[in-house]
Amino acid sequence: MTFLEEVGNRVKNQRNALGITQQELTDKISLSIEITDKQISCLERGISGTGLEKFTALSLALDKTPDYFLLGVSRKGNNKKELIRIINENLLLCDYEDLNSLVRISQSFASKK
Repeated sequence: MTFLEEVGNRVKNQRNALGITQQELTDKISLSIEITDKQISCLERGISGTGLEKFTALSLALDKTPDYFLLGVSRKGNNKKELIRIINENLLLCDYEDLNSLVRISQSFASKK
């Protein structure tokens, strides 16, 4: 999967999670910047990207930060499920020794409860 396809999937998944159509998203963004539903469709399918101004407006309309769409990491919310997802993604990047250290750290936090 290409980078544009990954970004597009995140945009589409967030739009669907909010329960809005591409046209509704277009209408919401168009209050601040000119964008078409065709542009959103192309972005969601990974066919083309968009400029920074439109991308920022898109992110705001979808209630996520741009880094969520670009990197798959959301720094906006602090809900437990989102934080666990971020931690899991980061753990996949760790080597065996780091994971052992993290197990000990997490056990010390859990024992405080």
